[in-house]
Amino acid sequence: MEQKTIFITGASRGIGKSIALLFASRGYHTFLNCSSSVDELKKLRAYITEKYHTPCTLVPGNVGNPDHVRAIYNKIYQECTHLDVLVNNAGISYINLLTDMTDEDWNRIIQTNLSSVFYCCRQAIPPMVSKLSGKTKPSILRHWAKAPAPILCIPSGNSKTPIKRQL
Repeated sequence: MEQKTIFITGASRGIGKSIALLFASRGYHTFLNCSSSVDELKKLRAYITEKYHTPCTLVPGNVGNPDHVRAIYNKIYQECTHLDVLVNNAGISYINLLTDMTDEDWNRIIQTNLSSVFYCCRQAIPPMVSKLSGKTKPSILRHWAKAPAPILCIPSGNSKTPIKRQL
């Protein structure tokens, strides 16, 4: 039986780190991402490999950048044949007055909190769907509903409640 795999964006701390520890404890090969806290990600990898003896691969990069996302998925698929779970956890917030927000601030938030979800799902979903090869595909949405892998989206910013959606 193939080892289960999970890719977690924003995994260096908080909810992403907790999700990584949970799935590692269940034997998953974890692929961990962050944009800037790579030292924290390295500590997490050391902890996971020592405590759970499961593979843990770091795939740092800006998931708000489609070129980075393609490179991250290339690395993932060099190490494994499939991805079972994608957790879109990367997120940033702006703590200041809206009137002080620049266009660059706004674009960075949109790229990180919204575009990253699209970029990662665009790379993850087709191979997940193809795992069901040989089945009838009457519609993409109905086919995704049968997919064996969940996509977990966690709202960023100040929200404390994760939202899980099985596609």
